[in-house]
Amino acid sequence: MKLDNLAGKIDYACLNMDASTQDIVRVCEQAKNYQFASVCVNPWHIATANKELAGSGVAVGVAVGFPLGAIAAYLKTQEIRDAAEHGTTEFDVVANIGALKSKDFEYVFRELCSIVHQVRDLSTGSYKRTVKIIIEAVLLGPGEIINMCEMVQEAKADFIKTSTGFQDPISVSATHFIRSHLQPSFKLKVAGGIKTVHDAIRMLLAGADRLGTSHGPEIMEQARILIEEEAGTDYEEAD
Repeated sequence: MKLDNLAGKIDYACLNMDASTQDIVRVCEQAKNYQFASVCVNPWHIATANKELAGSGVAVGVAVGFPLGAIAAYLKTQEIRDAAEHGTTEFDVVANIGALKSKDFEYVFRELCSIVHQVRDLSTGSYKRTVKIIIEAVLLGPGEIINMCEMVQEAKADFIKTSTGFQDPISVSATHFIRSHLQPSFKLKVAGGIKTVHDAIRMLLAGADRLGTSHGPEIMEQARILIEEEAGTDYEEAD
């Protein structure tokens, strides 16, 4: 598979609890260097990310209701509004998995619709904002995954996202399963456990459109080596 456009499929995440402002600045510099699709941060770091990425072509993304998804729906929409005011254009929102497990499908769908509606309200003209719904698939059975695929698509989100990255990594077979229950044009983001270029390739081949990872630079350096090897690059320095 061609790796030339790999960077544009990566959301470079810095979501650990102890991330400092200096960490976010470093991550943004790396993202600009590689031209990742976005940098995904926690809400407190949005202003820093927006300042560092201004005019770079790299989007500012934020994790909403993260990582449990168990806060009230109106608080998620408030997080979205606050983040948008500070320049965020991509929103990775954790669905209410507890409500799904309780079989309160009406609540889950109503929340999804309110989230998507809020993001759409904040999109004006060519200034489009993107919403990705995180379903934490490793905690779900096959029927629950199918339910979430159906509801997320019906709510008209932009992406379904497999994981927060705080649980066990999703498998390739589970990624295939999710992709098989989405319309061909509906986008899939895979996150969690993507640490190497080979992990990235496997998930892209399984149907991912976007990859969430905190290992973006390492993946890109590994990809560079693969591309050079395929091109037969001579690694010996010239005399």
